[in-house]
Amino acid sequence: MSLRNLNIYLRKDGRYEGRYKSKSGTIKYFYSRLEEVVARQMIIYIAHDFENEAQETESSKTDSARLAPFETKIKENHPDKSDTLEEMAKRWIEGKRKEDKESSVGIYANYIRLYILPKFGDKKVEDVKDAEADEYFQSLSKEGRESAQDDTTPSSKALSISTVNEAIRIMNCLMKFAAESGYSV
Repeated sequence: MSLRNLNIYLRKDGRYEGRYKSKSGTIKYFYSRLEEVVARQMIIYIAHDFENEAQETESSKTDSARLAPFETKIKENHPDKSDTLEEMAKRWIEGKRKEDKESSVGIYANYIRLYILPKFGDKKVEDVKDAEADEYFQSLSKEGRESAQDDTTPSSKALSISTVNEAIRIMNCLMKFAAESGYSV
């Protein structure tokens, strides 16, 4: 593995910072004045992480082989057809917490709360239609949202193209997650 493949940056204070996201989803930071020291620390940590993962999979294989005769038939995870988009979005956000940085997940949650749930939150997942979503997102860029007194809704002025595009991207991710979960969207 070359140093180029590791996530190492020179900070403004002159130290190098290395970041590694482990298999469990935790992020480990490494600091040093020398890039080679950070790289060495990261390589050792990564090796231990892979070693621990290999041990866990070995132990789970032996546990499952030992318990196989006693296993009961597990109910498959079919989606509940009465789920609203809001309930599905909560599951999507929980899954994202394991994959993405917390700041990114916060941004996703805000876009969902501000721009997607007010229109589609109460609808069943399978009742959300592409044409309706297209029309709604076009209206966001032209007219904005209805004004309200609380801080959960933005003003009625038109939203920027980048804001609308990000809301569309997140909506597309939600619908892709729905399709992967077994909904017919």
